Amino acid sequence: MSSNDYREKNQVALKHLENSVSSIVEKASQLRSQLDLTRQHLKQMEEAVESVKKQDGKPLETLRKLRTLEKDNRDLVGRLDQGRAMLDRLLSKIKFIEGKS
Repeated sequence: MSSNDYREKNQVALKHLENSVSSIVEKASQLRSQLDLTRQHLKQMEEAVESVKKQDGKPLETLRKLRTLEKDNRDLVGRLDQGRAMLDRLLSKIKFIEGKS
């Protein structure tokens, strides 16, 4: 294998690794945003529960809001799980690529 072939293979591998890392960084950023949303929903749920405890006149409205927030929270948790799985796959690919280099 010539020196140029070796350099070209390394450049291709490096570019692939850079793309993979960029994807992971972007996905991690998305996961942070989703985690922030989940935390906000959790805070709203806690506030709704406290509101039900203190409220005399509108417990049904508050319970409806709580159910909606719980559903939103489950959806966000599902998306976070999917994101974690994707990050795990990307990290595995990077480790595999690094092992080939």
